[in-house]
Amino acid sequence: ENLRGAHGCDGFFYISASHNPVGHNGIKFGGQGGVYPGSITGPFALTFKTLLADPLALQAKLSQVSSDCLAKVYNEIPAWKHESLATYQSFVLETSELSLESWRTMLKKRPVGIVCDMNGSARATSIDQALFSLAGIKSRFLNEEKIAHAIVPEGANLDTCKELLKQAHAQDPDFLIGYMPDNDGDRGNIVYWDEEKKDVLVPPAQEVFALIAMATLSEMKQTHPQAKLAIAVNGPTSLIVDRISEKLGAKVFRSEVGEANVVQLAQQVRGQGYLVKVLGEGSNGGTITDPARVRDPMNTIFTLLKLLAEPKILGYWRSVNGLPDGPITLSQAVKSLPRFTTTGAFSKDGVMRVHKAPGDLKKAYEALFLKEFPLLLSQLAPYGITGCTVYQAEGTVTRKGLGESYRHAPYKGGWKACLTNAEGKETAFIWMRPSGTEPVFRVLADVEGDKPELHDLLLSWHRSMVRKADET
Repeated sequence: ENLRGAHGCDGFFYISASHNPVGHNGIKFGGQGGVYPGSITGPFALTFKTLLADPLALQAKLSQVSSDCLAKVYNEIPAWKHESLATYQSFVLETSELSLESWRTMLKKRPVGIVCDMNGSARATSIDQALFSLAGIKSRFLNEEKIAHAIVPEGANLDTCKELLKQAHAQDPDFLIGYMPDNDGDRGNIVYWDEEKKDVLVPPAQEVFALIAMATLSEMKQTHPQAKLAIAVNGPTSLIVDRISEKLGAKVFRSEVGEANVVQLAQQVRGQGYLVKVLGEGSNGGTITDPARVRDPMNTIFTLLKLLAEPKILGYWRSVNGLPDGPITLSQAVKSLPRFTTTGAFSKDGVMRVHKAPGDLKKAYEALFLKEFPLLLSQLAPYGITGCTVYQAEGTVTRKGLGESYRHAPYKGGWKACLTNAEGKETAFIWMRPSGTEPVFRVLADVEGDKPELHDLLLSWHRSMVRKADET
């Protein structure tokens, strides 16, 4: 209803280019700004699959559509496409909380250039180029009509984007940011120019999300000083957001992994009187900015642009941390963040192949945990770790406690042990969750400070426990 009231839309459906091999697509339906859950789309999917399995029945259905009606739909496609793009552009600007005129005025004072390796993404036919031009953002685009390399925007697949930004920055130092979307365009990883290293860097997913959280909460603290601020994230999001939120007087709420879970949790939190402007899954860098209900690389890009173009945002964050004033750059913003050492979103050590069902594996893991964790504590003592608290997440609910009584069948939620110091403060955690599509467990370790040795110790121990539990 919120989306309909603002933009005249009741709902939507679209064909989505997925992360599967090229040529695999999906059909999605939604309303109120988000994709409908399986409880709503399930009956349609069943009917659709039934029709595909019976070509004669499908042909009979199609023959019921009049040729005049079909011609009318085809003839109206350009107009509906134009209206769809206009609606999307308006919505992105609403999410950024600035008009085109305001963006043009801001970026005249602080010009910023952006490059993009489209790699054949659906975003090549979207609003990106036109919106950047209208907002006064310099931009350069590559691979708009072809898939030039692997489609997932991570690792070596970002090399083309890095090179494009290097070239653009050498010709015009205003070019500071690059991004590459995935095929269906709802995800996009960034690269940025580091002034100190004189090179293009690829920030980890957790760091990108932390930047967005810091920028958004800093701005909200200034514009809504009396509001109860909160942020909704998934279980494996780094504790870095907790430290940022502590500094800015915001509360952190956590759900199970899954975009829909985080969105639903944010809605519940708003019902408790909290202002939730930023939410998402730090573990994969996915940012959602209210009133959006799905992740969108434009959320990330426009927040970073505002961080660069509006000095008071980073200035406020520096002031609450007692940091001196300095240049307003992304590298300086990154340096101002609390330091954490976290398993990379795409690290090979973050995935384990298992054989047991999730419930059986967790039960075996916990039996081992009760015996082995006290022995691990002796190794953790030099780091000030004296105990732990276990959390188990399912949907929007996170329960505090170890054992089956704190989870439910089919036991596919997240399991996390937060490690605490003598004051009871959580300074690290280990986390695991079964994949919903593969026979693997996702595992992760997160440690406060620049402590790769502690991170590696925890992750190695955690992996060995999962392996033993799977073999028991």
